[in-house]
Amino acid sequence: MAKNLDKVLEQVTLESQNALGDNLISLVLYGSQARDDATAKSDVNLFLVVRDGSVPKLEPLLKLVPGWIKQSVTPPVILEQEQFSRSLDTFALEFLEMAAARKVLAGPDPFADFVPDWQAVRWDLEQEAREKTIALQRRWLVSANRDKVLRAILIETAPGFFTLLRGTLHLQRKNMAPISNQTILDGTIHWPDFNPQLWRRVWETSKSLHFPSTSALRLMVRDYVEQARLLVRYVDEMASRETA
Repeated sequence: MAKNLDKVLEQVTLESQNALGDNLISLVLYGSQARDDATAKSDVNLFLVVRDGSVPKLEPLLKLVPGWIKQSVTPPVILEQEQFSRSLDTFALEFLEMAAARKVLAGPDPFADFVPDWQAVRWDLEQEAREKTIALQRRWLVSANRDKVLRAILIETAPGFFTLLRGTLHLQRKNMAPISNQTILDGTIHWPDFNPQLWRRVWETSKSLHFPSTSALRLMVRDYVEQARLLVRYVDEMASRETA
């Protein structure tokens, strides 16, 4: 995707402008492609700000999005301009991710004056961590330790947990400087229980860069579930540490 990214973005931008016309205010690229942290299998993530988000006004995108998906462009996140500012505390972690690494493709930068609400980020981070950890535990418990199922767990859940790890590091640093996955793997999170070697194996296995034996895979996923549990505890305790 990397070598064709500029061409894909140019096409998607033009099609969005033609389909939405004056209803389109801003089009923003975010995620791994904006962080220059993407792999060949990474998706292209887009955020659209529109004047009117009603179904009739968005209906022209119905003919476009299926074609975008074939080019690794995920269905875009779309918000009305009026709702954008009201959603900053609701989607605090996701908006922090967008603001920290973004490329404006059309219109004004919606994050130009963005200032994170760090308390809202911590709340959102804890909620997301709890939900993802519960889901991970449940999937592990029904996996019967089958290789195929364990690999699927890593492939499908690792990106979400790396978002949580980036959010944790943002929260520690209290800034929006872009954080790459490599930064996470280098062990820069100041968390006593953080195991960078384990997270590296998880990431490389999820991206088909590492192929552990059956016994190593089982141990890795077991330790992954435990790291997720410890992450929830750490994020929860951040609140008491900050108010101490």
